[in-house]
Amino acid sequence: MGTIGAIFQWIVANYVNVFLALAALVGVAELVVRFTPTKTDDGAVERIGAVIRKIMDFLKIPNKASSEAPPLPPSDGSSK
Repeated sequence: MGTIGAIFQWIVANYVNVFLALAALVGVAELVVRFTPTKTDDGAVERIGAVIRKIMDFLKIPNKASSEAPPLPPSDGSSK
């Protein structure tokens, strides 16, 4: 049980680095998929992306790719 606790403590202390490493792995996998014409690769990356989206939804991390752009201020210098 001590080993599991130590791993959990390490993940809690380094969760940002863990997520960055996972994002980098998904990016590399996406590159492989784009350079290879097999459907097996496409399905694998789609499944990985679905898992990451579920994790992001669970942690309530906003998906910047699907959010709308904020409204622009008026160009005449007046503020409303």
